[in-house]
Amino acid sequence: INQSVLVADQRKKMWLAQQQKYKAIVQLIDKKLADQKQKADKLEQKMFDEFANQRTARNLMQPKT
Repeated sequence: INQSVLVADQRKKMWLAQQQKYKAIVQLIDKKLADQKQKADKLEQKMFDEFANQRTARNLMQPKT
């Protein structure tokens, strides 16, 4: 019985270590995805800003009728 308790305890420790590694990897992946989304959002905003600037410049250059 004592041997089986030791084996069960050892397996529990191994399982907890694996869970900790798994959670760390998931957290890293989530951070990487969030960083990529932030970069994409910034690029999209930059493109919208550039489009708005070009539109404003065109409107200013058109002769008023």
